[in-house]
Amino acid sequence: MKQYDQKLKERVIADYLSGGGTYRQLQAKYGISFQLIHQWVQDFKGTNSKSVKPSKQEYVKPLEDLPKEVKQLQDELRQSRL
Repeated sequence: MKQYDQKLKERVIADYLSGGGTYRQLQAKYGISFQLIHQWVQDFKGTNSKSVKPSKQEYVKPLEDLPKEVKQLQDELRQSRL
């Protein structure tokens, strides 16, 4: 397996995190597999694929917040139709 210089890893990670491209775009730019770039970024963030995934509840808003938001969206829609 090829070893990469730490400065190159940091440059690639910084490029990705600053919006410099997708994993595949960075693969083409640096000649490094997108899977490896993904792994570097996840390791940097501390969220590699071996970590525990967040529960579904962390992605879904609490039910008590939904009626308020739905009402607000309905009001906004009504106003935009006027």
